[in-house]
Amino acid sequence: MMVKELQSFVRMLTSMTGDVATKNMFNAVNKNLVPLKAEPVNASKLYAQAVQKSSRLWPPVLEIVLNVGQRQLLRRQISNELRSSCSFDSKFLASCLATFNQ
Repeated sequence: MMVKELQSFVRMLTSMTGDVATKNMFNAVNKNLVPLKAEPVNASKLYAQAVQKSSRLWPPVLEIVLNVGQRQLLRRQISNELRSSCSFDSKFLASCLATFNQ
């Protein structure tokens, strides 16, 4: 499921950035951010304009990133629960086996 979600994300992102106006907007922002070691002139104005112009891109990206992140958190939680459960069960089963062997 997560692979399909990420593949659809890549497809959606390439279709959104394939638009000439979007490419021009990102190129303009990129030109204003060079050089990277210095703070850009009128940074707050530049960032506000970039966010405003790219606002239509964020809702679908946010939805996919949140879904994938939630699945990753669930996967980690299940993994930790299984690991701790197996650790406790293995000690219990080892002591039962030792008792039966005596």
